[in-house]
Amino acid sequence: MGKEASGAEESFGQNLLEYPQYTRPQLWEGRPIPAVLTSGDHAKVEAWRRAEAMRLTRARRPDLWAAHLAAAGKRGKSATLVNLTTAPPAPFLPESAHGKPIVAVIAVHAGEPEQGRALVQPLKELGDPVADLIDAMPYTMM
Repeated sequence: MGKEASGAEESFGQNLLEYPQYTRPQLWEGRPIPAVLTSGDHAKVEAWRRAEAMRLTRARRPDLWAAHLAAAGKRGKSATLVNLTTAPPAPFLPESAHGKPIVAVIAVHAGEPEQGRALVQPLKELGDPVADLIDAMPYTMM
């Protein structure tokens, strides 16, 4: 494939049917192509394509839609925040770090704990942290 992401974008790539395809002319048999596709806003075009793929799959292939939802649940949702800050005089930090510049990395994963641990493992391999508080916890503790 010419582009690494091509396989994921193809039909059934994420258990979704492919979005509708349009070409010239912009008006065909009295039906215009969606204005978003000629807007030049690539993010909006991508959002439209994703929404259409989901709409068509939900309407035409309930079996694929169920597989898509199941896979999405297994992937979970993750986010990472990196903050350059000064170490506070907190009990979980060594006293030698207090008041010094640090990089605080906050990782959140809503999904299976083992999957979350695997996702943050590359961060842990970057070096010895001043403190490592990464662990499974209820979202109310965040």
